[in-house]
Amino acid sequence: MFYIKKFQNNKKDLEFLRDMLYESIHIPENKPSKETLLIKAYIRKYHERWGIEGDKALIAFNKENQTIGAVLYKLYTSLSVDFENCSAINIYNKLGFKDVGTSKTMIYNIYRNFI
Repeated sequence: MFYIKKFQNNKKDLEFLRDMLYESIHIPENKPSKETLLIKAYIRKYHERWGIEGDKALIAFNKENQTIGAVLYKLYTSLSVDFENCSAINIYNKLGFKDVGTSKTMIYNIYRNFI
């Protein structure tokens, strides 16, 4: 049996979310340490400044009060595309996303695709 609680914005719960994030990253061989991996910019955005508006998490624990799992999500305000993510750029281009200003943004061309 397990129980669910809301994330408490404290050091213990935050560290557990970081542990769960690390464990959820599949790297088949030579996985870096948690400290090394979670400071990478492309990973850091998932836990950095945790607890701001839009961040939600639930933590599962057992009858011995041991944390056993978590589910979380983080909302982002930017729809900018990371230029290093070639797969995403290709998909966005195929779907009709376009350049606006100095940033690649996720503006869908509804007229071209649906009318």
